[in-house]
Formats: sequence, structure tokens, C-alpha cells
Amino acid sequence: DTHYEEVKQKDYLQIKAFINEYERVFIMFGRQFYNKGTDRLIRIWRDNFSNEKAGLLIVGRSDSDYPEFEYEISKLESIKNVLVLNHFVDDNTLNYAIHSSSIILLPYRHASMSGVIYTAAAFSKPVLCTCSGALTEYLEDKEDSVLCGIKDEELYEAMDMVFGYSTEELNTMGRNLSNNIHKKYSWDVIAK
Repeated sequence: DTHYEEVKQKDYLQIKAFINEYERVFIMFGRQFYNKGTDRLIRIWRDNFSNEKAGLLIVGRSDSDYPEFEYEISKLESIKNVLVLNHFVDDNTLNYAIHSSSIILLPYRHASMSGVIYTAAAFSKPVLCTCSGALTEYLEDKEDSVLCGIKDEELYEAMDMVFGYSTEELNTMGRNLSNNIHKKYSWDVIAK
């Protein structure tokens, strides 16, 4: 279908241009809902990091009952270092965005587990994750991820700390996450 191909191409070009604009890209992707905390991530970024040489990329459709997210998006007009695509993008475009990012964000208010951790490991990307549910059982703070409490100020402090990491430190953390997940949670290990 021609329309679908045009949308795919537009999404790809928009994401590529955004990523090329910044030294470091923070990414959050998937379905957006209240407990995922995307609204507070946008607010923290807007209030504290809008002048940084880093970009915040959010990709994924929001639930219809998530007015906090819609409100925060509406306040981004003058913020150039945030790109929100409030819809799902094709897998190749998302893979490109994840591969090109520096760190994956999981600012959950409440959670049990997230498949995003396994995606991060597959791409050797570190995660910044709140200590919510069982998420942190799979992660090692400052070794393969940055962990923080679930309060807004704790999330802000963790994000601010990430700006202090070099690209090589983040890359090392990403490789560590990939190795740790494979060593501890591969299907062979689970089967044993």
C-alpha cells in the first residue's frame, strides 16, 4: 500500500534527521500509558534538559485514557530536542532508532516486567530504569544500567547523572547488559 510506504519513509527520515542532530539520544518506545511514566519523563526533560546537546525520542502510540501524556506533548512546541511520534513505526525504523540511541529509558511508576529490557540487551544498549516491580531483578546498577527510585526527583537525578557518562561508558554498560541477560536469562539457562 502506497500510503503505508510513504508513512514509513516519513517516519524514518524524521527519526534519522533528529538522531543526526544530537551527540546523544535518549529513547523511550512502545505503548505509552500512565504507569509507564512518559508524561513525567517529558516534563522532567522539558524543565531541565531542553538546552542540552542531547535529544529525547519517544516512539509509540498512547492509550486513549492518558490525558497527562497528551497535555505534556502540547507543551513541547518550543522544545526542539524532543521528538514524539505518537504512533507505532515499522520494525526497521524502530530498530534503526534503538541502534542509534545512547540509552533506553524505562521511567515506570508501576510495573511488573518489560520486554524492553530484552530488546535493550539484544541491541547492547544500557537502560535507565526506575525501581518498580521486578524490573530491577534483571539489572545491575552502574554495571549494565542506571537504576533510580520512582519519584520524579529521583528520575531527574538519574537522568542528570547519565549526562556525566562518556559514550564509551554507556557502550560498555550496554555490552554488559547484553552479556548479563544472555548469561543469566537465556532459554538454555531457563530450561536448566
